[in-house]
Amino acid sequence: MMRPVYLAVTIAIFLLTLPAGGVSAIDTALAVYVGAHPDDIDIGMSGSLYKYDLNRHPILWIVVTDGGADRREYGLESDAARAWVKDDGTDSKNWVAPNGQVFNRGFYSNDLSRKRCGLNGSYQHVFLDNSSMIQEFDWRSRVDARVGSGVVEKVQMSYPDPSNSSQSYLYPDGGLHNGTMKNVYSEKLAEGLAETIYQTIISGNYSKDMILIHSHAPVHIARNSHEHPDHEMTGNAVLAAIDLLVVNYGIKSVDATWYTIYNPIRPGLGYVQTKENIVNYKNSKSNLVKTDWETAYNVQIGRKFYWIEYPNDPGDFEYVVREDYPAKQSQWNLFTSRNYV
Repeated sequence: MMRPVYLAVTIAIFLLTLPAGGVSAIDTALAVYVGAHPDDIDIGMSGSLYKYDLNRHPILWIVVTDGGADRREYGLESDAARAWVKDDGTDSKNWVAPNGQVFNRGFYSNDLSRKRCGLNGSYQHVFLDNSSMIQEFDWRSRVDARVGSGVVEKVQMSYPDPSNSSQSYLYPDGGLHNGTMKNVYSEKLAEGLAETIYQTIISGNYSKDMILIHSHAPVHIARNSHEHPDHEMTGNAVLAAIDLLVVNYGIKSVDATWYTIYNPIRPGLGYVQTKENIVNYKNSKSNLVKTDWETAYNVQIGRKFYWIEYPNDPGDFEYVVREDYPAKQSQWNLFTSRNYV
């Protein structure tokens, strides 16, 4: 029999290894985070991830687009004084859509995409601003470094080349809403998200009774969902993916939390904003964002999002709308993969 003093020491050591918030254990309800761009989850949703999901649920972190279309960021980082990315930007880039149609996605830098997304290796650079040293990584590397290696399943969304199934294309940053491609990309992304989430559930033997999804808000849930076209498109596709998960894949319920990134969410008619207190997780969120590849650029242009001081103080709250599905079936059916808005 273990002597009492040893038992007390063992319990104390065990408690010290647990995350802030007390005793918890990993359950089988998958928590999914979906960001349109490589930095969106970090900037807008990660406080909730640290508070509710890390070390409590298995986590699937999904980045939708390739991050290669920000001309201004490219201009900063390809400058000869920095040379963080190659001077390979082009103002006109043809891309193949999921239906095989070739369209012009506009500006694109392959090297910016590679380094933001960690394609074919890991990348980092160091930037010194007036207040801190920022060490920036591709999104996969920083998730491993600041959230935890091995505790998060990481997926960069892609779709097969219609003419060569052995090859694939990444979803184009800034191109999801491109003219006639809008509906094509919406449908394909919804299908791909649903399949990715379901296969993660199956391979991890996670629960089909409930999943947790965190994402950009769809158009009818947030009046400011249009803050970026890719954000709005991703939110609409995630809602359509929820439809597919319930109807086609047998997921019994989905607890969805909807966000906007640039400003606090402004709920649509019939929805309510919730202020999620993340005061105990501010440092974790700030430290994650300080490793974003994009942070040096955001600091240079003075972008704050709705932070108090970017990237040092994210503020005490994340502003969200929460909905359970299929609880609002009558309303929800208006905005499914069968009828995009």
